[in-house]
Amino acid sequence: MRKYFNPDRLITGAAITLITAFVAMVVLVVTILVTGWVTDAQNRSTYAAQAAAYERPASVNADVDAVLARYARSLGGSEIVLRWDAETACSETNGEHPYGCVRRIDPATIHLHPRALDEGYEFAVEVVAHEVAHSLVWTRGITIPEDSFRLNYALHPPAEHFAHCAAMSVTTQDEERCAPWQQEIALDLLGWGYSEQDSEQKAE
Repeated sequence: MRKYFNPDRLITGAAITLITAFVAMVVLVVTILVTGWVTDAQNRSTYAAQAAAYERPASVNADVDAVLARYARSLGGSEIVLRWDAETACSETNGEHPYGCVRRIDPATIHLHPRALDEGYEFAVEVVAHEVAHSLVWTRGITIPEDSFRLNYALHPPAEHFAHCAAMSVTTQDEERCAPWQQEIALDLLGWGYSEQDSEQKAE
């Protein structure tokens, strides 16, 4: 008996293959999403536990902490919180924790490392301003003009250069790495202004 080609069978086979591939893709996407949600929930739980257990390190003077916290709020608003827990809250870079960081999970909290004070009070002030700039970029949805804050080396991306210029604009001049016009852009985007007295002090 002669067998004839059955196009319906070919179409059915192709449909099954497509459906199987689609189901596999859906399962993969759902797995990735669920894993991401679980990881995010775990991170938030861990972060909340760390925040609840936080205590100011004995090495950080209470008066200095209070002054820097007020300064941070003067730049970023009343919701800004200062914590000296960068040792546990911030990721290491080249085997060392940074002087400070801001995490997307809680951008209103500035995490500082006590060793920032070892470099002097003025340095700690600059670190605070730098991290508040990062915080405001995230909380206010500020778009950084990357072409204006792009350096020639990859270890200092536009976001970091912007925060650096922002800190310099309200603390000290650093025209070698941050030109006055870049500081002005940072001031304008962040809504920071400085008094005539501040301007005179920076010019001295």
